[in-house]
Amino acid sequence: MAHLLEVKGVWKFFGGLAALKNVSFTYDGGILGIIGPNGAGKTTLFNCITGVYRPSRGRVYFKGRDITGLKPHKICRLGIARTFQIPRPFGNETVLENVTAARLFGGAGAVSIKKAAEEAMEVIRFVGLEGKAGVRASSLNIHERKRLEIARALVTRPEVLMLDEVASGLTPAEVDGIVELIKEINRRGVNVIWIEHVMRAIMRAAERIIVLDYGEIISEGPPEKVAKDPAVIKAYLGEEYVA
Repeated sequence: MAHLLEVKGVWKFFGGLAALKNVSFTYDGGILGIIGPNGAGKTTLFNCITGVYRPSRGRVYFKGRDITGLKPHKICRLGIARTFQIPRPFGNETVLENVTAARLFGGAGAVSIKKAAEEAMEVIRFVGLEGKAGVRASSLNIHERKRLEIARALVTRPEVLMLDEVASGLTPAEVDGIVELIKEINRRGVNVIWIEHVMRAIMRAAERIIVLDYGEIISEGPPEKVAKDPAVIKAYLGEEYVA
């Protein structure tokens, strides 16, 4: 039986620099965390999965289908949606207009503008932005922009939602709210792959964690196992901290 997602021997070169080195893993659902120091290759991995970059070598499979090198909008319509580290909404458009546009152009299946707006409003309520639906996106604070970014991805009705540092830059209370939102997204049947630097957030939510360092997977497993792995401690803190 095919895995939900399979990354097989993926390399990505930028000139002579290997940003990813023979990365392979399978994923069959739940909340998967991807962590690692800055420059480890985490976002490059997301970009290779979602079609922003074509891998230099290796393949990516979604439910057994080879999606390597497909355009991002085609991968989105197949059921993989993502957010970006820095939200870039249409600043002069309202929250509702932003999410409606995502449904019209990112979701599978044609719908009327009216139907797209109705679906968008449902998602806006779900992520906690109902009171901001008519507000221009440019006026939102960073926490609200992160939630808008999640809403724009969710409205496409993905099977896999890929989140890139949605807790970064937030207050502790805001981080707690984002963690609960992600758990609820997963409870509602959407699988989540989540890059994050806020360790207390990812360790609370993820069932499994993959650690990247210099483009390679150096550890993988449950959060409690990964947190004690000497290779992970070395990557984050240095050799002198390894017992």
